Amino acid sequence: MKTKSGVLCALAVVISFVGCCDGGDHGTPKCTFECMIDAAKQNDKNAMMDCFTTETRADFEKLEKIASETEGAEDKDITEKFKTADPLYGDQKIDGDKATLMVTIDGDEETIQFAKEGGDWKITIPELKSAIKMMEGMGDMMKNMIKEKMENALKEMEKEIEKQQDQ
Repeated sequence: MKTKSGVLCALAVVISFVGCCDGGDHGTPKCTFECMIDAAKQNDKNAMMDCFTTETRADFEKLEKIASETEGAEDKDITEKFKTADPLYGDQKIDGDKATLMVTIDGDEETIQFAKEGGDWKITIPELKSAIKMMEGMGDMMKNMIKEKMENALKEMEKEIEKQQDQ
């Protein structure tokens, strides 16, 4: 009996040193966030995106598409922000299928939101919808500005041609 309890104690110690993320564990909001950080540090965008809800992943894809189509937009890899992150964890609150986790990275404290999806906790960022609308509006504005500049340039060229023809 003594041997069994010794093995169990050793197993408990080993398990306590193993992070939540081994095997993509999304059993708690904190484990999901740790998985996301680990994936970023390994530059594994797919594993990182697996930590987000389906809706949030779709929103990220929309933002990337808009950014790629917008002249002058910065193309940032989502993994960059978290590659060197050493987060400090605060309160985790679970309320049914929603949860929040206080996280501090580089002195910035944020409340990360989570939702249950398929039995796993996933990060959700509802604010992305507003960012998409804003970027779409900016894209339209940029297109209009470019169109206006081109029209003005054409008018100036026409004036210049007329001037040369009059001479």
